[in-house]
Amino acid sequence: MSLDVARLPGVLEACVGHVKNDLPKPKTPRQAKQFSMFQVVQFANIQCNGSASMTGTCYTEDECTSKNGVSIGTCANGFGVCCRMVMSCGETSSENITVFADTNVPTGMGECTASINPANTDVRQIRLDFERFQIAGPSLVSSEVTKILNGSPSFMGTPNAAVGQCNLDRFQVQGGSHGRPPIICGLNTGQHMLLDVDESSNIDLSFQFGSVATVRSFQIRVTQYEMNSPNLAPAGCTQYFTSASGTGVVQTYNFGNVHLADQSQVMCVRQIQNACRICWTVADDADFAVSGSVSFGIGGSTQVESCCGPNSKGSNKQGLDCLSLPSAENKEGTARLRSRFCGRNKGLTTGPAVSITICSKLTPFQITFRSDSFETIPSIVGTPLPEATAMDKGVKLIYFQDNMNCMN
Repeated sequence: MSLDVARLPGVLEACVGHVKNDLPKPKTPRQAKQFSMFQVVQFANIQCNGSASMTGTCYTEDECTSKNGVSIGTCANGFGVCCRMVMSCGETSSENITVFADTNVPTGMGECTASINPANTDVRQIRLDFERFQIAGPSLVSSEVTKILNGSPSFMGTPNAAVGQCNLDRFQVQGGSHGRPPIICGLNTGQHMLLDVDESSNIDLSFQFGSVATVRSFQIRVTQYEMNSPNLAPAGCTQYFTSASGTGVVQTYNFGNVHLADQSQVMCVRQIQNACRICWTVADDADFAVSGSVSFGIGGSTQVESCCGPNSKGSNKQGLDCLSLPSAENKEGTARLRSRFCGRNKGLTTGPAVSITICSKLTPFQITFRSDSFETIPSIVGTPLPEATAMDKGVKLIYFQDNMNCMN
């Protein structure tokens, strides 16, 4: 076989042309810019802030639409949208941030439950922020509804009222891996609640409506925290306050109306750098109104016998409404105080006249409000002061942190 040298340039030109046709065509400057932008820009699906102080999760616009979310703003420097996921009665979500809202609640008696599944296997805590929360409040029935002896109904027991019990509407959280938050009702806008979970936890947020005509308004932001989150609270906390200044305000659920029965509300505070102690006080003496076990003294005066424990006779479980602060000390750090506080009007005291500041170095920083199911109604002189007629509004406290006597 011989090679025709004269035809070689043409053959080579044809081969080169064929190769050029098989290569991708160069993109225009606009196409090249678009291609590189979509290849380079990536962002995490993290919490973002939208309009009207609302929060959501950062997604692409298509992802938000596919998840039936609503855009409330932009995120990721404009490449994503702040997507707000909203669910109502009978729905389920596994998003790290979603909102349980009152868009489909029964008008009469009934149930409204939404379910939350962990977004991934690293989720360890779920936080419920009550952006709006108003349902029927607790019972105000101060007349006798039963008699209690040793914590159980008995015709030989002490007269008991239903004050503070969520017998009409109620909200409860079911599921989790460590305890269960208390059942609440009434007005709790601005409050929050925590629940410890693991990867297998399925959480139900359940409203039970027992009243026919009442205000029902709720919007609950549900946030899931992973094990490495800086916002993760110590296990067992009902609430967690994370002010960067180390100061803030806490209050019992339905504060200002009637404090709720059957509560164990553990209010935890994140410790700031260089602080070894947390202190608690009231802005107003009337911000502490918790019943105690009180007996009539000489001349009609009253004195506190005990709180957070059965009365001296032990005949019924009363006097369990109190605030508990283990290892309590005075503001100066020079004296240990009792760890349980109860009573009305200046209840946070060491005596009957002067409100004080109580502190503790015990970590993690926390204070606990406990209440029982029983409100005593005296039938004869000499029995404890009536709790049911007082309508105690609960506790509201200011806290601050300091480094006094850190070496002690």
